[in-house]
Amino acid sequence: DRFIAGEQWSAIPANQPQLKSLPRPVMNITKQIVNFKAASIKGENVKMIFSPFGAGSAEGEAFSDEIRDLGELLNRLTSVTWEKAKLDFICSRAVDRAAATGIGIAYFYWDKSVGSKSKESPFLGDIRAECLDAMYVGFGNPNELDVQKQPYIVVSGRADLDSLITEARKNGLPEDEIKRLNEDEPEQDKYSGAEHSNREN
Repeated sequence: DRFIAGEQWSAIPANQPQLKSLPRPVMNITKQIVNFKAASIKGENVKMIFSPFGAGSAEGEAFSDEIRDLGELLNRLTSVTWEKAKLDFICSRAVDRAAATGIGIAYFYWDKSVGSKSKESPFLGDIRAECLDAMYVGFGNPNELDVQKQPYIVVSGRADLDSLITEARKNGLPEDEIKRLNEDEPEQDKYSGAEHSNREN
């Protein structure tokens, strides 16, 4: 990640301070290579298509019109969902992060705050998607490469205290539990070395 940012000389040993005064030339070819590879992948259009197994073959001709119509209905549904969830943008960000850090994670969830129930749509909410940083995702078994076999996955994040309290009350959390929600103490950022906190001065 630092090589892509052009920070090839950032880790100077503490026991060699004399190196800090020397010129540190940088020819960042890594960023050019990564951008080219990512652009090549993002240039391909991706979409979901449903069709009966064996369609186009002799066996596929036996499928009824009802099954074919169902496939077309699913195709239209996924096309609308793809646009509403902005999956082109999510996939683009995932590719960029994977190119820089080695992993791109797309997280899908059901957002109940969207829309309202009606005769046409009896369900409250809609599908949403986010591109997550790998540092906010914890796997139950880090030695298992197959995500589908993970015993559990923990997705964490950061939010301001007021929004968390509002969400907690909305979901019926007891007041004694809500009082336990506190702001973070100032801490040292591992990556930039800068002091950061979500408290207002």
